Amino acid sequence: MKYGMKGTFYARKGKGNELIATLKKMNDLMKTSGGCEIFEIELQMDNNDIIHVYELWTSQECHAKALKVPGVNELVGKSIPLIKGDIGGVDLKFFNA
Repeated sequence: MKYGMKGTFYARKGKGNELIATLKKMNDLMKTSGGCEIFEIELQMDNNDIIHVYELWTSQECHAKALKVPGVNELVGKSIPLIKGDIGGVDLKFFNA
């Protein structure tokens, strides 16, 4: 079954572009593991410090494998100080994808 995640990140004031750059690097690395169908990073039009991320993977196992790609954990660590508040999102199961 396909697996996805949807999250909203609230960057610290003025750090939205830096967070997006870090997420893009993470995206590039994670895609090398295979199984990534969609990894969208979107900037909210009315606030440059609100970023939405949508991911679709062929399986939850593929997503877990992608998190183990060398360099990904370092980028996660780099992104945490750029985010204010809780880091989180929702896990999704896709039935029609």
